[in-house]
Amino acid sequence: MRRVAVQILHDDDLANDAVQESFVRLWRIRWRLGLMKDPQGFSMRTLRNYCIDMLRRNKQRQKMMEAAASEVQIQQYDDDPHDTELRYRQVEQAIASLPKQQQTIIEMKYVKQLTIHDIAQQTGLALGSDAFFPFGDNIERARKSGVCYVAEPGGSIRD
Repeated sequence: MRRVAVQILHDDDLANDAVQESFVRLWRIRWRLGLMKDPQGFSMRTLRNYCIDMLRRNKQRQKMMEAAASEVQIQQYDDDPHDTELRYRQVEQAIASLPKQQQTIIEMKYVKQLTIHDIAQQTGLALGSDAFFPFGDNIERARKSGVCYVAEPGGSIRD
């Protein structure tokens, strides 16, 4: 299964995530697998569909980031104090457009210079919550930042 996932995703970490998620999904319906004519084929189809979903989510996330970047468009400036002030105001406006929780986290991270672990403790948020990773399901990024467990409450398939 892993080999198929690597062929589709072209990334070892993403492939590992896809295989793991496929096994979780299959485990949830394990009682039905025995009734199927081709459980192996169903398992591979489950993996393939999940890989395709991952690719679509990554493409959508990339489009959202490009749209956000074009919306904010910070220009190149010289070291003129007036330009620095203008740049500061643009960044301030971009941050002000974020939800309050994300504004608080940006302040804690970049103004107070707290670590992500300290921020998680003070806010009560999980490291992999939408407040930290606002562009949807970002498990691969969470793993790279040191998250050991990911929980998605609220009706997600991974509850």
